[in-house]
Amino acid sequence: MNDRVRAPELPPGTRSALIVATSIYEDETLAQLRSPPHNALEEGRVLGDPAIGGFDVTELSNPTSHDVRLGVEDFLDGRNTDDLLLVYLSCHGVLDRRGRLYFAVSDTRKNRLAATGVDPGWLIDLLDDCRARRQVLILDCCFSGAFAQRAKGGEGLNLEERLAGPGRGRAVLTASRAGEYSFEGEPLGGIGDVGPSVFTAGLVEGLISGNADTDGDGRISVEDAYEHAFAYVQSRGGHQTPQRWLYGAEGRIWLARNPKGVALKPAELPESLRSALDSPLPPIRIGAVQALANLLISSDPS
Repeated sequence: MNDRVRAPELPPGTRSALIVATSIYEDETLAQLRSPPHNALEEGRVLGDPAIGGFDVTELSNPTSHDVRLGVEDFLDGRNTDDLLLVYLSCHGVLDRRGRLYFAVSDTRKNRLAATGVDPGWLIDLLDDCRARRQVLILDCCFSGAFAQRAKGGEGLNLEERLAGPGRGRAVLTASRAGEYSFEGEPLGGIGDVGPSVFTAGLVEGLISGNADTDGDGRISVEDAYEHAFAYVQSRGGHQTPQRWLYGAEGRIWLARNPKGVALKPAELPESLRSALDSPLPPIRIGAVQALANLLISSDPS
């Protein structure tokens, strides 16, 4: 007998993911990155796998700031309340002179961040206007924890006031704290070839292996995935501390299914059936045996 069964289905509703990855920069003061292409590939693969994430995945590779603004608006437009939307960014995170975070894309100029960078406050405004009540934002970039300070274009504004809308389930995961760098991946074997960044690698590994499903219920929540990625980063000596903000007004946000399924656990027999099986009266024992047979041929594998 197989000791595992298929994981339960994810909640109904459209599941869509937008993956934005930038590795090539026109501004020579911004270093070219190696991990974002791998991040996009791996994140898209696991999220789009019907047996794991089941998301409809859209990717923007090395976009301009205009591409990002238009692409995000198109992605969020026309959504329904029961949709689950995930936005993932892998790029440079750049702080201006006042310590405010901007996401850098291919045409971002470091000395003109307000005009050419992507403002987190703009992104949150769009998420606020979107009708989808389940939203996940994953930021794998340097200083991504500073997102809390840029949630509404002002320093020090409480992120909770910005994200915890009534009736809305939202989650923000960042690869690092406000003052920390986000490190690129380990070499894959080829010269100069690297894998996903350590934070994204932790997220992906937890979903593909099913190890993020620590309670064994067959589903992986956003919080499960974060806790696994956090432990993954720490176990590899990463000098960064992933952060999270979770607001589950409608319960937990389920990110994926465990591809390994659910381990079977024998069900406990009802006490009344146990007593009937031990009865000194043969007719009662015969009836209990029939009840036991019905349990064994039922659709419940436990």
